[in-house]
Amino acid sequence: MKKDTNETNSAEQIPCAEDLLKEIESLKARIAELETEIKEKDDKHLRMAAEYDNYRRRSREEKDATYDMAVSDTVSELLPIIDNLERAAAFEEGEKVKEGIDELDLSRFYGKNVYLETIDSEAEINKDHLTALGKKHRIDRVIIEYNGMWMLNTLYENLPDSWGIYQEMMFADANTFLAYNTNMRQLMVDKLLNTEMIVLNRTPENIDKEAVHKVVRGISRRAAITYDYPDGHVEYDDIEDPLPFDLEADVVDIADDDYAIFYRDLSEDLEKYDGKMIRFKAIIAREDQGSQSNILAGRHVMTCCADDIAFHPMVCIFSEATSLKTRDWVTLTGKVKLEKHKLYRGVGPVLYVTGTEFAVPPRQEVATFY
Repeated sequence: MKKDTNETNSAEQIPCAEDLLKEIESLKARIAELETEIKEKDDKHLRMAAEYDNYRRRSREEKDATYDMAVSDTVSELLPIIDNLERAAAFEEGEKVKEGIDELDLSRFYGKNVYLETIDSEAEINKDHLTALGKKHRIDRVIIEYNGMWMLNTLYENLPDSWGIYQEMMFADANTFLAYNTNMRQLMVDKLLNTEMIVLNRTPENIDKEAVHKVVRGISRRAAITYDYPDGHVEYDDIEDPLPFDLEADVVDIADDDYAIFYRDLSEDLEKYDGKMIRFKAIIAREDQGSQSNILAGRHVMTCCADDIAFHPMVCIFSEATSLKTRDWVTLTGKVKLEKHKLYRGVGPVLYVTGTEFAVPPRQEVATFY
């Protein structure tokens, strides 16, 4: 009797052929639904990818167009002076534009959604004020004609979190450029340091391009230099700018007078130095005499004046214990590797030292670009 009960239960658990067919049809329908969903998501992904590619293409085209226009009369109207040191001297807080300096004419802009806001005081450059202006006009992009007498760091530190700097350009009067560099060097460095292009307008025929080139390259090796002449024609700086050391040598020797140029080039193009053997003179800085991985070696560098002198070192790792101490002058040889290190708070050049020699200090202990 018990056996018959089990057999009956087993028979009841076996589905009939009709139920199996229904389940199969249901699964086929579900598979078709999933395939449709996957296709729709793939199509959406492809559209998004295409849109992103179009966005990147438009961004590149807009940036290229900005460079092309930068040296034309059009930009002279759209951006009369983004950063003209001569005109900046005429601006004082609350003072109106002096005679002979044209103001922006909004009617000359293409489109209607163009607005002009004036900031008369450096104190007004703060996140709250800039955010409020952005919300007021529901901005898509902003062009800032910055007062050359204000340090750019004020702007950098006070940009709203959702803002980002797309491009920096500097405009200056070619007739007074060298004089301003001599008398207002700190402001000149501040404006040239991150600019992608400097446009020298009102360029005279007898301009000393070598002198201009030296000033710009002493601050930035990447800034394009453009000369805009009164008759409307434009010339580009084509002076060759080779490094004063051979990066293709088995060991790249950095002369004492070239440390500032070396360190700036290293900072601007880290990948170029990855794996290179280099040799240079430096002063040691270390906090922990027992650690072999937290030793810094470098030089103090002056960019424009005594106020901006700063220590520009590299992290050094010694394979063996070293007795070097802070303020020792040495000539180091080693291989540069790009690695994460806590002293950089990210990736930076780490020198794996292979040779150390005590050295006398260089003739000029503070490295400069001149």
